[in-house]
Amino acid sequence: MIPIGIIIVDYKSASDTIRYINNEISKISYPYRIAIVNNAATAASNKEYIDELGAILVDPSKNYTDSTDKIFIIPSHENLGFAKGNNLGADFIIKNFKCEYLLFSNNDIIIKHGDIVKKLIEKIEYDSNIGLIGPEVIGLDGERQSPEPFIPMSDRYVWMYILTPFISKDYKRKRFKLNYASIATEGYHYRVMGSFFIMPAKTFLEIGTMDSNTFLYAEEMIIAERLKRIGKKVYFYPHSTVIHAHGTTTKKHLGQKKISIIQSISEKYYYTNYCGVKNWKANLYLAIYNLISKFK
Repeated sequence: MIPIGIIIVDYKSASDTIRYINNEISKISYPYRIAIVNNAATAASNKEYIDELGAILVDPSKNYTDSTDKIFIIPSHENLGFAKGNNLGADFIIKNFKCEYLLFSNNDIIIKHGDIVKKLIEKIEYDSNIGLIGPEVIGLDGERQSPEPFIPMSDRYVWMYILTPFISKDYKRKRFKLNYASIATEGYHYRVMGSFFIMPAKTFLEIGTMDSNTFLYAEEMIIAERLKRIGKKVYFYPHSTVIHAHGTTTKKHLGQKKISIIQSISEKYYYTNYCGVKNWKANLYLAIYNLISKFK
């Protein structure tokens, strides 16, 4: 059986990644190779991975196709962010191990079912229309975090807030599909949570990998749009579950204000480059949102 390639992008949280691999990835019954992209890497963090996991520090000038090791560290002195980091890890896995499938995962995940990878891959192999598949993702609050529908930028940044004083909570939930994830059933959806998902390596390359113009956020929507271009779809498989401590690392290192700025930049890029929203209109929506935010 050909191993799945697992890509984990880390930023100053080596101990969390080590714990995740030892406690959670070890539950997976499917064979795997792991590429840890160590953003803003230091000699100390690289050594921690080597000492605690027996990981191999990757030398870009070397070939690892004959290696029997399972865990590799790809250090980056700068913080590449989510898309570039995942692209770097996926490129290493694909070139060296010819993995047919890639699992992109955060390090703040609890895996509930050891056969999760096997089940997700079986579903992909059964349905050739699937370009990306994700399991049920539950937050620490017990609520589902995905799947999600397409949300127009005007709704996302303007109408959801302007209409709030004038409509009931029930109508707001229905109008803006706020309970979409909680009632979603197995099948095709616009997007799933980016914290844990699988793609065929061939499909990942066919869509042009992840869009490196984003640093953080909007990656799932961009992948959904890129998949549409090649006739593939996003699939939600709720019969396997992971628990996700959403935003733990970003909140610790960035703070809410910076997170909001980065998110709005990424989402503007997504809406203007993939959804046909004019640049002036996107700027207007963001200006209205920022104005509303001052009074929230």
